[in-house]
Amino acid sequence: MSLFSEWNSLLLEEYFSPAKAGQDVWIQTTRIELEGIGAHKGGTSGLIAAIKQGPDWINSNENIAAKAKKLVKQRLWPSERPRAYCDPGQLLENYKGRSAPTYLPYIALWVLAKSETDGAGFYSTVSELIGEAFPNNVRNDMEAVWIDLNHWSINTQEGKFGRFTLNVLGVHRYIGMAYAQSMITHKDIEGINRLFGSCRLHSGQNLNDDNFTQLLDEGKRSYYLSSGLKEAMGKPEYRGHLRQLIKGQLEFWDGYVPKPSRSNANVLNDRCEYQSKVSDELAIILKLNVDGDKPFWEIGWRCPANVTGLSYGFKVLAGEEEKAKLEFAGSHIHAVSSVNQNNARHALNQSTSSNVESVLIYKGSDGDCNERKIYLRQDKVRVFVWDTPDPALNDSLIERELPISGLAYLLYSLDTYANLELYLTNENIEYTAIDYDGLPEKWCLICINSTETLTSDQRANILDEEPTAIPKARIRLVGGRPIIGAGTKRYAYYDLPIVELEAPAEAELRADGLTFIELLNGDTGSVRRFKYSLVDGSGYSFKIKALLGDEMLCSAGLQVLIAGGLSISNRLNFSIDNFGKVLTNTAGLLGAIVGSIKPADLDSVIDYFSVDEDALFYNNEVDIWEYMESDISSRFLDSIATTINGSMTFGSARDQIMRLAISLGIDDVQPVFLIRELRRRGYIEIETDVKGHMVRICSVPPTLYSLPIKDANQRQLYGVCGSLRLQQWKELAQAADIRAFAGMESTHNFPVVRIVPFIDSAINAIAKSANFQVVELPAQQISQWLGSVQDMKGTLSWYHEQGFSPNYLERLNPSKGMFSNAVSMAVDSNRKFELFRYEDPQIYGLSVNKLGKNLGDGFSRYSFIQDSRWGVWMAVNAFADFVKSIGVKDASPWPIHYDSTMGCLWLPARMEPPFVIERALTLCAGTGPLILQVKGESDGDSILLSEKGLQIIGRVSRVYAEMDDGKWLCYRWVPKIIASHVASLLGGELKEFLPSAITRQLEDTKCQ
Repeated sequence: MSLFSEWNSLLLEEYFSPAKAGQDVWIQTTRIELEGIGAHKGGTSGLIAAIKQGPDWINSNENIAAKAKKLVKQRLWPSERPRAYCDPGQLLENYKGRSAPTYLPYIALWVLAKSETDGAGFYSTVSELIGEAFPNNVRNDMEAVWIDLNHWSINTQEGKFGRFTLNVLGVHRYIGMAYAQSMITHKDIEGINRLFGSCRLHSGQNLNDDNFTQLLDEGKRSYYLSSGLKEAMGKPEYRGHLRQLIKGQLEFWDGYVPKPSRSNANVLNDRCEYQSKVSDELAIILKLNVDGDKPFWEIGWRCPANVTGLSYGFKVLAGEEEKAKLEFAGSHIHAVSSVNQNNARHALNQSTSSNVESVLIYKGSDGDCNERKIYLRQDKVRVFVWDTPDPALNDSLIERELPISGLAYLLYSLDTYANLELYLTNENIEYTAIDYDGLPEKWCLICINSTETLTSDQRANILDEEPTAIPKARIRLVGGRPIIGAGTKRYAYYDLPIVELEAPAEAELRADGLTFIELLNGDTGSVRRFKYSLVDGSGYSFKIKALLGDEMLCSAGLQVLIAGGLSISNRLNFSIDNFGKVLTNTAGLLGAIVGSIKPADLDSVIDYFSVDEDALFYNNEVDIWEYMESDISSRFLDSIATTINGSMTFGSARDQIMRLAISLGIDDVQPVFLIRELRRRGYIEIETDVKGHMVRICSVPPTLYSLPIKDANQRQLYGVCGSLRLQQWKELAQAADIRAFAGMESTHNFPVVRIVPFIDSAINAIAKSANFQVVELPAQQISQWLGSVQDMKGTLSWYHEQGFSPNYLERLNPSKGMFSNAVSMAVDSNRKFELFRYEDPQIYGLSVNKLGKNLGDGFSRYSFIQDSRWGVWMAVNAFADFVKSIGVKDASPWPIHYDSTMGCLWLPARMEPPFVIERALTLCAGTGPLILQVKGESDGDSILLSEKGLQIIGRVSRVYAEMDDGKWLCYRWVPKIIASHVASLLGGELKEFLPSAITRQLEDTKCQ
């Protein structure tokens, strides 16, 4: 498939998917939008490259408008289509027989050009972008393309893929067609919500003429809308188009009005301003401590869980790191008991005059710390309600919106809001002073007893905000993964938000196509929380209503990204290819099985290790069934094995793990890392989207597989992988003629299970009776099937970068194996290849990886990398070639240390291999690597590693000088033939490790 057809398919799925049925469609292909939806195809640069190539069945030298019109004719008249014509229905099942457009890249370019026409003309901007002439006498050709898209979406398809309406803005008709698509910017998505609040609109209400006129008048004077939108609001010829846009926004509005900014701090740029103010905001918790003789307040912190870590912490002001935890619902992170109260009181004092810059710290599995800037909002009064969003937050006041009814607690400083109580008294508003210790000096906490008696103006005066309409109820979507694009906020189907409802106790939530389940808070707080599931065939756009009898109290729109765009459909056939990418068949890898490999295909000659069974677990053996019956991982595997299609969405898997943790009394589980550890050992597979983000967790056939290990009696040992039912663990524990033994290792939470058969037929017998598959030496099979780093590099597509400035840009420092902040994506020509990562422009808190190359021609080119581990090894190998050229002779090929006597392969955790290559290593030991905290010491031309700085482990090359302190991985019982092949796959070569005392605990003898 040509790049042009790939981009057409991408744009078709993004803007004209079944998820858009019956909705207005806007093709807002600005530079930011293109980087969001098409990062894996080169973003803006990839689109331009596709247009330069053009459809591979059109070979004329005509301008792009003429080519686009020719595609219109071919779409309308099949007899005009050449043999090479690529109908989208050939590539995408949803469009089979639909005669879908093939010219969308051209329309995307015209919208992009209009969004960047600043002082220059539209036609010259198009010419500059594509590097070829685009004359201004092609207007009729352009119009024919726009008209055809309108006709196809509305008349032919009757809105089944959305309704694209041809609108024209301004006196320049042909340019105005493109301008109509990009009038609303990312910033305006939340700005319009604020405009609704300023005009005192309610969620769920219809847009009448008076409301629309009021919105235009208020919008023209606002400072929170983009200049282009405000200008359009003042022009009568734009009113029809604006009404269509605003009506669609109001239909899905949940009633939330963003708070006005009182400080300019923490704003990265216009496109993410509305996100950063909410998603990076630190809220306050007041937890009542009643353990002593006199109750007192403990101040805590809470923020949205936008990042994923093995552990979390807050650093507020200049204070020390304070340990935090992920809440049960997975939507927030909080800290109370670890918070330094003196520092917290100081931060509160400062927040009355400015935003308080703070940091969210999160640690990865390699032990390295990552940081994200957050802030405590400047405010002179804060609102709290009793709420229990997590079991650890009982007896806690949580900072929230001023409630519609009932109790509200106001925290304020007498220095900045001395007249608050006087105002309440003058307005005859009843309140009670709450007199407990723990707050800063000259701070007060009062309780308004009946907020339902407050008028809109009183609420605004108390909070120093604009008056807004008082709702009868509130619906808020919390957590999940919002995807910003196409002028809307949608949620990925695999990570949906929960619903928070503030309404009378008798109110119910209803939405056609959704089934709600209330989460019990264990208290009588004013906020109720709901999970929900999508009814099959229910569509992708939902209106959630809070109903009291027949009365609708409020509503909120939920748009789910299921088909098209970033999403991946619920596939019955699934596996992983030799680079770790998703396949839509079972020919690839599932656990220890590669569907396309037959045992006879591979050489089975391999060295075995002889190991004493008692030494395998260092006396930490546990009873298999007793442990598995109550283990969170085994229960999770049981639950995923029972699903209809053998898989569950990432969000469902995360929630299931959190529920299991609560039921088992586990307080510190991190679902993402538990899932990754199970994948590492072949118990599950993870389906990712085109950007590498987790989408679905897939079950794996339960499998018994032979290891390159024999016991002291020369009996073959077997490992276990796959998504086992609990009953299968029980049958393994009770089976005759085998010994199944399990042990705990300090670096793994899930026990390691290995099996010794006493007779040759025992493995096949238990496999048959308990429904296991049997695989012989999959470690060797998979190692020979895998793709290499060099092969992976050959699959990449490279593009020039054109004017994109990402947020949170970082560059890999290959000598340290760590990312650090970067100011640009310029590639050092000496290193040739460098790895970058930055925040996904569409999905807040997730990262995108790009490999850059500069081969000395003065130009940097870039390629999207789905799995960052491949990029790390490409960058490290390029760095190795560079340092070898300046005198470090053993840097290239990169030395990978191996103890041939004991079969231990050693790597820093920062250089963990791509997961699919690592699978070959973990299937040698039946478990993941040992993880050791080591410290290095220079010793001539090498580095001595010692565990925790005490006992010498071994000697490694000096190329690891800046990675020697930290976590190292030890993959055990890896035969040399496999270790050597894995090293070559990574672009390195084996070097002797020279082990010392600690590794002698693993000592075993090699046998043939």
